[in-house]
Amino acid sequence: MSFKMKPSSKIKEKTKKQIQRLYEFVCTKILNDYHKINGYQKEYVQFVCKVLITTISFSLVFELGFIVMHFTEGVVVMTIMITLLCLSIFLFRTKTKLTLINNIHLSICGAGIFTNTLLTGGILSPILPWLIVLPFIASFLLKNIYSWVWVCITVLLISFFSYANYFNLIELNRIKDLSYFKLFYIVNIFLLLVFAILINLSWNLFYKKDKKSIKKDPIFITDEELDYFLINWNFLKSKLFYKFQSVINFLDNQDYLTEHDKKYALLDSLKIDSDLLADKLNVSKRTVETNFYRVRKKLKHHKIDYSFLKSLTSNNYT
Repeated sequence: MSFKMKPSSKIKEKTKKQIQRLYEFVCTKILNDYHKINGYQKEYVQFVCKVLITTISFSLVFELGFIVMHFTEGVVVMTIMITLLCLSIFLFRTKTKLTLINNIHLSICGAGIFTNTLLTGGILSPILPWLIVLPFIASFLLKNIYSWVWVCITVLLISFFSYANYFNLIELNRIKDLSYFKLFYIVNIFLLLVFAILINLSWNLFYKKDKKSIKKDPIFITDEELDYFLINWNFLKSKLFYKFQSVINFLDNQDYLTEHDKKYALLDSLKIDSDLLADKLNVSKRTVETNFYRVRKKLKHHKIDYSFLKSLTSNNYT
């Protein structure tokens, strides 16, 4: 038995495809060949671009709302925020790291949201939930160690609003017309839901296109353990010593290798996919491959075949 799609479902599907095509078109114009020049995954860079486009679009809606409510200060803040976000598009024409671009976008939005929250009642402001959204967006755009920084920043800002409200340090909101203010609460909740849905759809689309798993041939390493490679060599040793004792001991005795070299030598011995590794460490694939090449060259110069490291790593699992 077959079921025909209802007209309303067809309209929704068509609308969804049109929005997706519009996103793709705008992303292509903005990004140009950024992913090729810097060695990033195309789908991930497009996801970052979609978040930026969505943010600018929602900021314009807020600015329009502030104009209707005669909230002059809010209009000024949103104009500055939108201008800076639009100017940041030019970063995609440079070799700026994607991690830095993401942090710039988050900082611009954070400053704008913080200022408007301050001007509309602090802890009682209807804009406050957007401040809480920041670490969630950061968790999509950045890796754990960086997203936690945004969690801490958000906690500090909300704590500031809480204490400022307790000691009456913040003037009540500057939106004079209370009827508009109540309407703004309702519209704001709706915008939050739509924003969350759009980001979730974009993320799901990216994840389906680019779903990768860590190779386990023959070594198994978890996502959490990969995060250790973002810290220094001594921290890494303390966390993974018992798991990779032989290879860590060997690398630690190679004085001609820097701590950075030792980290990449260990990574190279683990047979992890370069694309996944680049994404995890927030660097380009070219950077990963260049570091592998340099450390292999140093090892070869000292008569050490890098495959020897793989055998040392594998010995822990035999």
